[in-house]
Formats: sequence, C-alpha cells, structure tokens
Amino acid sequence: PTEIQALTIPEVLKSEGQHILCAAETGSGKTLAYLLPIINKIKVQEMKVPLLNRPRAIVLLPSRELVEQVLSVSKHMCHFAKFRPIAITSHKNRQFVRKTLLMPTDLVVATPAGLLDYIKNKHISLSETRYLVIDEADTMFCKGFDKDVTSIIKQIKASNVTQNNRPYQIIVVTATLPKTVNELLSKELPFMKRITSYSLHKSLPNLSHNFIDLKIFNYNKYEATIQTLKAHSESASTMIFCNKKKTAEHLEKYLYSKNFPAIGLYGDIDDRTTKLESFRNQESHAKILVCTDIASRGVDTTFVNHVILFDFPTTIVDFLHRVGRTARAGKRGKATYFVTKKDR
Repeated sequence: PTEIQALTIPEVLKSEGQHILCAAETGSGKTLAYLLPIINKIKVQEMKVPLLNRPRAIVLLPSRELVEQVLSVSKHMCHFAKFRPIAITSHKNRQFVRKTLLMPTDLVVATPAGLLDYIKNKHISLSETRYLVIDEADTMFCKGFDKDVTSIIKQIKASNVTQNNRPYQIIVVTATLPKTVNELLSKELPFMKRITSYSLHKSLPNLSHNFIDLKIFNYNKYEATIQTLKAHSESASTMIFCNKKKTAEHLEKYLYSKNFPAIGLYGDIDDRTTKLESFRNQESHAKILVCTDIASRGVDTTFVNHVILFDFPTTIVDFLHRVGRTARAGKRGKATYFVTKKDR
C-alpha cells in the first residue's frame, strides 16, 4: 500500500461513526484508500442483512469524467468482491439508471446535482446509506458545489438519526487543504479524524521543474511551446494547461498547423470522456492534450511525462493539481513553466 492507504484503510475499518479526512498529494492512491475498506464493510454487513435496492455507500465527485473513472475502478474490484456499483450524473440515460436502481445496489458514484435530482424525484433513497465519500473536496467545497454537498450531508445525517441514531461515516478526500475547506469542515464535521500524508502541499519527489523566461522568445508563448515540444521525446505524453477556453482552442489549432497533433479538452464540449480515452490510448498519434483546469483534477494520468503551464494558474490549489498530472505513482515527470513579465 501507499503511505496514505496504509494510514487511511485501518482507520476507516475500525470505526463506524468516525468521520475521516484523507488528505494526500495527487497520484498517491486515495481512491483505493476509501473504496477498499468501504467495500469490505459492505460485504460484512451483507452477511447480516439481505440485499436492498438502496445504496449503502455514496461517492460524490465534481464531474462526470471523474464519476466514470471511479466507477471503472469499482467495477474492477467487482471481480474480487461481488457488489453492485452504479454511476449517476445529469448526462446519464435516466431510464437506464432508474431501471438499474430497482435492483440491489451497493455503491452509487455520482455528481452532487445528479444525485439530488434522483433523490428529489424519489428514484433513490438514502435510508440505508451509511457511508458518504466527498472526493476532490478542494473543488467540491469551493467552486459552486458547496450548497449541494452540504444538503446531501444533512440528508445523510437525518436519515441515520431516524434509524435509531445508527452510526454513519463521512470520508472527505482531497489533494490540497485550503483555508476555505478547513473552515467548512470545522463547521460541518467538527470531530473528524484528520489523516494527512507527509508530502501534502510539497513538491512531488520525482518531479523536475523547468522555468523558461519568455524574453528569449520575444514573449511569444506559441513559439516557446513548439520549441519545448521539439526538445522533448516524441513518445512522451504532454498536457498543456491554459487558463481560458479561448486560449486552449487557439493553441490546439496552432499546434495542428505546425504538425503537432493535439487533442483539446476545455469548456462544455460533449465528448470529453471520448477525448480523454483517446489521449490515454498509447497507440494514438496525438500525444498532446491542450486543456483547461477541467483536466487537472482526479483524472488518471499516470502515463503523462510532461506538463506545460502555458498560463500560470491563479491559485496555488490549481497549480498543485496541474503539476500533479505527472510524476504520479512513483514515476518521473517534468513540469515546464513559461515566465512572463507579470509572473516575475
């Protein structure tokens, strides 16, 4: 197990009513740190009570890509411990999801808005839910999800109170721990046990940093990008982060014009999951992903060798998530930063 897994799994297993904060750097194995003990608990409970068509565990994530990713990990675990996971997002086929929820369901992986919609329309009940995971908490509590997440926490609390104060467990998972998240956790879950890795908020040990003063390129970021890519191995997978959709869109077209096939991931494009899968495909001709922060959180990028910050992010949280797309799971990676006059 990784450091955070060794610290978190025993704590989740030994207590039913202890809420837990799991905070560790990107790529440290946090998903398995909460999924493994929760599934174990579900299987133990299964010996005592019959299967129900109500979820016993819920995992909340900020985007449908992350929902599908965690669902995929859950399905791999089904080969070793039989349980039934299902994904709920606002983009999922509603008829299919409603039909699936009529069958025994152990784990629901969902976006907050998607879950609340199904609760509101009485397609899903929280009466048997004893485990709630709030993953990517630095996003969930800071970027417009906080009201929905707080509503779900209150409903989980109320549901278990009506069941003779049945113990329940909330696990908050994050790669950064900004002040806003700390304040909200102190308010909503004041007695939670905090587990943090040694490397939290520290530079990844296998990550090298390369700062390029754009003065040598007459402050032309596009030319600097081309030269940086040329200096890198053709087989390397590179993510290039921009602050704005318009910039990312323009950069993607520019790279194509210079014979650098790239995949764009930004804004509200409908085929985001397909684009990510294409980028992950090691046989793909496009080894470059031009993106905004939509691709900076939670996405499995263990194969990425190089991250370029075309634009500097506006917060330290976004910075840590961007550079955390490489040097994951013990592998080596490189981060390149373009330094303009205003970045000095």
